[in-house]
Amino acid sequence: GDSSGGGGGGVTSLSSTLAPYSPYAGAAGTLGKNGKSRIIGGYTLEQRRQRILRFLEKRKNRVWMKKVKYGCRKKLADSRPRVKGRFVPRVK
Repeated sequence: GDSSGGGGGGVTSLSSTLAPYSPYAGAAGTLGKNGKSRIIGGYTLEQRRQRILRFLEKRKNRVWMKKVKYGCRKKLADSRPRVKGRFVPRVK
């Protein structure tokens, strides 16, 4: 085992990626004092890492642009008169 931090492949980058999110990310081994797997909030250390990675990946791919589903409705709404953003009846 190389403990210098280099050449660890995905494990080293995984630990450095999760370092700000998990207090156990840099811990050596996954066993607790009694020899059983360490449980964090109902998940083992590896399950927690996988869930955090999935969350980070999904957060990276979020779409913030508004998408118009029905162009005909937008066209009608844009043509209606508004006051302070609210629709008002047309004055004849």
